[in-house]
Amino acid sequence: MVEGQDVTTSEAELTGEPDNMVKVVVDHENYNNGVTGTMMAKSLVVSGFGKALVLAVGPNTVAGVITETT
Repeated sequence: MVEGQDVTTSEAELTGEPDNMVKVVVDHENYNNGVTGTMMAKSLVVSGFGKALVLAVGPNTVAGVITETT
């Protein structure tokens, strides 16, 4: 996510995790801190607003790899 405020997502469809995930804007200090600034394919934004940069689609995403292997 490159801009945003109060963003939470549901990744339940992909991960099965029922809890919403808090997302933060990626910057030079936190870009390597895991998934807090990234949004998985099939995620649903449940609150907040923001802008994201799409780096992969379809089979090139984590969701795409999981779908192809199951």
